[in-house]
Amino acid sequence: MSFSIGNDSITQRDKAGVISLGQLIAMGEIVNASDVNKFGFNPSVGAGFETIWDAGGTYQFLAAPQLLTVTSQDSTPANDNGVQVTLEGLDGNYDALSETVTLAGLGTATTNNTFHRIHRAYIANGQAPGDDILIQYNGTTYAQITYDYNQTLMAVYTVPAGYTAYLQNLRVGIGKQKEVISRLQVREFNGIFRTRALLSSFGAPIDKVWTVPEVYPEKTDLMVMATANASTDISASFEIILVNNT
Repeated sequence: MSFSIGNDSITQRDKAGVISLGQLIAMGEIVNASDVNKFGFNPSVGAGFETIWDAGGTYQFLAAPQLLTVTSQDSTPANDNGVQVTLEGLDGNYDALSETVTLAGLGTATTNNTFHRIHRAYIANGQAPGDDILIQYNGTTYAQITYDYNQTLMAVYTVPAGYTAYLQNLRVGIGKQKEVISRLQVREFNGIFRTRALLSSFGAPIDKVWTVPEVYPEKTDLMVMATANASTDISASFEIILVNNT
């Protein structure tokens, strides 16, 4: 792992506590490090754990790289022709992959690249869609842009190849006064999902900050899940410092 600070004057100010590590990363002064901010929302969580993401239920990761279809759910899908959608994720080698497609025909488009993971999608131009947009393979939804957020809300992430993730914090918000249990599910490459944090609350927001960050190697899958004693909307977010291993 290579980790260094690029500007000596900034380094001196940071020693005095003027500039935080996060600010240095945002300024590009920490070499080979970047910030990943993941956030999700599930509008209706009840009995049984669900992933905190737009479409609800348990999130299914793609089993293999696939071409993805991007489709408007407008009652007249062609009304959304011209909407540009950017997809961000990983390819078959777990390297970062980004592609922008333009809806056409019956309000749909297919990627030119195959995605093995999808982390985020958002509207990339000035034309807002008239309804949700689904990103699917073979009828299964892997990302959803819910109207009118204009970007996915999914507390789901996979560490790219050649990087290590340092998990800083986990936050869970609860829309109603309900008993909620949330958990961070982590699966290292070729492993199974394991609970790495378990948090409970009665209606109050949950904020977990790691004094010593959790460390996850390349190709690790992470997602936040929750269950409630009665239906409520739940949001979740987590922040990662991503460091290049070279």
